[in-house]
Amino acid sequence: MIKCDSIMNVTKNKISKFSRIIGIALVAMLAFGGLSGAVSAQEENMGDINVTVEDNGTAVNTQNMTLMDAADNTEVEVLETDSEGIVSFTEISYGEYYLSYNDSEGVTQDSATFETQTGVSLVDWDVDANTLTLEDGSGSLIEEYVGTQDDFVITDVLSEESNDASTLLGYAGVVAGTVLMLIIFIISLIITLRIFRF
Repeated sequence: MIKCDSIMNVTKNKISKFSRIIGIALVAMLAFGGLSGAVSAQEENMGDINVTVEDNGTAVNTQNMTLMDAADNTEVEVLETDSEGIVSFTEISYGEYYLSYNDSEGVTQDSATFETQTGVSLVDWDVDANTLTLEDGSGSLIEEYVGTQDDFVITDVLSEESNDASTLLGYAGVVAGTVLMLIIFIISLIITLRIFRF
């Protein structure tokens, strides 16, 4: 009887330890999954904006090339263009923006408003011609504007197929992350069972 009680107590202790380990593993897994999801979602909604600016065929070299938030006309970041009129704004949230700078005569020049929606956006702004083209990282045309931010014409728009492809990639990432979490959980469960020899 005493031996039976002893065996039952050992078994209960093993079950109790096993339950605690499973609980800790589940909490850790949920926390890791939530953190990964949050980071992934944030990264998916941010990208780089690589800008090239020219005026009358000459590269614009300025210290005050400003990325403006079109929603409230606030400054996002002010950077200097290089000798070729190139500047990169990194890790910028997707949204509508326009470029602004003061030329050598002190006149403020504003580009058309453009919307970023890809990991890398290539912006080519011709100040003199008053045009702006927006391309994705592979060089595919998304939109082309003619005029200022208050008066522009869209001559080409990102195709629905590209939007669908981006959505599918997002879903694939979520599915892959979920499968990975399940695999980790199953492996930890097997290891725990072998340790306690259930």
